[in-house]
Amino acid sequence: MQLTIRKRLLRLREARKVSQEDLSKEMGMNNRQSLAEFESGNRAIQPQELLAAARFFGVAHSYFTDPLELAGEASFSWRKSSQCEVSAINAFEQKAGKWIATYRYLGKLMNASVNSSLTQIDIRKDSTFEEAYLEGSNVANALELGDVPAHKLLSVLNEKLDILILHTDAVQGISGAACKLGPLNTIMINRNEVLVRRNFDLAHEFFHLLTWERMQPEHIEDSNPSKKAKVEQLADAFASGLLMPESSILKYIQVKGMPQKDNPIWIKEAAAHFKVSGQAMKWRLKSLGYFSPLEANKIDDSACKTELPDEKPNFLSDAFVRRLGWAIENGEMSVRKVADILQITIDDLESLFSSYQLIAPFDL
Repeated sequence: MQLTIRKRLLRLREARKVSQEDLSKEMGMNNRQSLAEFESGNRAIQPQELLAAARFFGVAHSYFTDPLELAGEASFSWRKSSQCEVSAINAFEQKAGKWIATYRYLGKLMNASVNSSLTQIDIRKDSTFEEAYLEGSNVANALELGDVPAHKLLSVLNEKLDILILHTDAVQGISGAACKLGPLNTIMINRNEVLVRRNFDLAHEFFHLLTWERMQPEHIEDSNPSKKAKVEQLADAFASGLLMPESSILKYIQVKGMPQKDNPIWIKEAAAHFKVSGQAMKWRLKSLGYFSPLEANKIDDSACKTELPDEKPNFLSDAFVRRLGWAIENGEMSVRKVADILQITIDDLESLFSSYQLIAPFDL
């Protein structure tokens, strides 16, 4: 417990840019050296010192000890629209952080290993968009995603790469997010988005996990095309190549014929086949040389807009809900505790289990 407290207090002090001198005084320590010794592991913290630190930083004292609190341990990257307020994202991050911390905590209790270490791809800030397209296609082939990668992408990321994928009811304006917590990689997708947007967001966030070490994304990125940083544009190019590999496009063309600049229906049907938006398909064809930039700009996006049958994904994920069930069945968490973490009613919790064809481990 002292190790957890030490790490969290040090992380919080550095994040708030508070000196050892100032914090040691607020905690009632004799001098700065006492705090330095604690941070280096050569001294234990006293209960009254911890309470004083909590008061100074304006956090609950459980912030330093609660295993269901991330306490600044994780790194997040959010995609938002221009209309979405940063304060709304920060509030949602607190909620989502508890979910991820809960998943990790229960995994430790279950002795479940985390194997989501990913091989980083060789894309950097000075890489070209063509290189990002190609890398996306290469990854699709390496993962054996098939001719329509969108069909398998979610299950492969979850089952083969051990990435936790959570479908959430994010606040309006948040489309997706990536999170790194030690060896645990998480992607969050707004389940209220349409299918083609969810597919693209999943591929986009996957890129960030694959390049996190070389170019960690910003905490919050604007999804407005006119405001996108180079890293975000590279992520879009990678996602396009991943979902629409050149080899798959060529196979489609062999059956359906060449795309024509004056035939938006071809683009619409191709987009529906690959489970992407018509706009994404148009620009992918441009990147492959089938259209010039001028020709692509003249194609009306509304004329090639896809409308696919869609079913809203269940809340969170099967793996997560199964861990919650295990926690309740084994007395590690009460039903009320689980409902509070998810911020839903007990009736809704029972429905959540049912949505995954699981019997709720409690009686209403």
